Amino acid sequence: MTFKEKVEKIEAIKNCYCEGLSGIEKKDRKKIDFSNSRSIEGSVNLDKCLKKACPNDNRWDYAIGYKNKVYFVEIHPATAGERKKVFKKLEWLKRNKQNTVFKSDNNYYWIGTNGIKILPSSKYYKEIKKKGIMLVEFLKV
Repeated sequence: MTFKEKVEKIEAIKNCYCEGLSGIEKKDRKKIDFSNSRSIEGSVNLDKCLKKACPNDNRWDYAIGYKNKVYFVEIHPATAGERKKVFKKLEWLKRNKQNTVFKSDNNYYWIGTNGIKILPSSKYYKEIKKKGIMLVEFLKV
């Protein structure tokens, strides 16, 4: 099943599919680089798409289809103090994709908006890794 077909099977986001990376806000696109742009299957701005339906939820930012994989991307300040907010967003994402065609897609990326302010040797970094989140300054696939 293609990324577009997966998106169209989910009522809440079926009208939010975008070609290529056009679902990613321009300010965030510079932090994302897929080596073969022709293999990008599309994107969804989950935060924007679900803002009306889930106004008070901590929503994850994006879903991107690339080479038959789905990458869930959160662009957020990468500080120890912000990790709990990102964890809430991850819990929201996992809960909302649990009974969908995305349930087995588990590529979670947290891209630091202004670099990463969490040391790899810190307990916070280890906590982030334990949650299954890849903390990066730039997503390059």
